[in-house]
Amino acid sequence: MGSKLTSIGKTVIVPMRLYSLKADKLSDIKSGATIAVPNDATNEQRALNVLVQAKLIKYNTKVADPTAKDIT
Repeated sequence: MGSKLTSIGKTVIVPMRLYSLKADKLSDIKSGATIAVPNDATNEQRALNVLVQAKLIKYNTKVADPTAKDIT
């Protein structure tokens, strides 16, 4: 039995940003600071990747779906 898939819409991927009421720039974030990330698998991993790119954290890259528990 053949199935024919039809597109019903487009997906938009919005960049994630860092927001703070206390820090004006990345260098203002002190070691040991608390940073909140989303509590769903897709967005949590995206948030962790933003923090890695900002050089604020490192996580175990051998884990398939990293969470905050994998921050090293």
